[in-house]
Amino acid sequence: MSVLTVAGLTVGWLVPLSVPTAAPAFASCSGQPLHEAVGGHENPSSNRFGDYSSLWVNNFTSHQFNTWRAVAILRGSNNFAESGWFTSETASDQLAHPYRTWVNDGVPTTNNYNNISLTPRDAYHQFKVMDSNGDKMWEFWYDGSQMGNPKAVNMSSGDPITEAERQCTTDSLWAHFNSLKSIRASGGGFKAYSQVVFYVNNTTGVTYLWCYDSSTSYHVKQTC
Repeated sequence: MSVLTVAGLTVGWLVPLSVPTAAPAFASCSGQPLHEAVGGHENPSSNRFGDYSSLWVNNFTSHQFNTWRAVAILRGSNNFAESGWFTSETASDQLAHPYRTWVNDGVPTTNNYNNISLTPRDAYHQFKVMDSNGDKMWEFWYDGSQMGNPKAVNMSSGDPITEAERQCTTDSLWAHFNSLKSIRASGGGFKAYSQVVFYVNNTTGVTYLWCYDSSTSYHVKQTC
């Protein structure tokens, strides 16, 4: 679920979403932009009040057009909240920056924090999205700092998701997720995921696997 495109899911079904926010020009990108997504979510679905993960921030060795790593809470295609990092052609410095995206009753909004660069690279950084009291005002955090004021999204809970996305890029590193946690009850705190399942949504015929390291650590690879 990114500035441009969204891949979300609930139990038993996969929902590709298009978010019509401001799109970069792709001036250096030829052909059909690639969009692939891999991720995991926790069962049971649709009753989580927050999602937390440490996301690996890649230090790419080649120019990246659009790359995203994120955590999110998804009620459906019209209501979700997401926090993560991106490297994009719109941020020509090629550094990793935090962002937040929320869709409220079908209306999408994204804030890219181009003035904040995540360092160090090749390291984990913490992201979370939460509405711990169920008042439908969602908070977005990175590395212990809140990204602006809470935003209204017409849901008090949803499906917790972690994901990796790319569009028109050579990104082959995908994602590493650590310390996976979610809030399971209104007024509760973060607890480790009880069960992580995965989905794959790709357009090139390549299969990516959601690989298990420990009860809270997973990574995406072609072969586990």
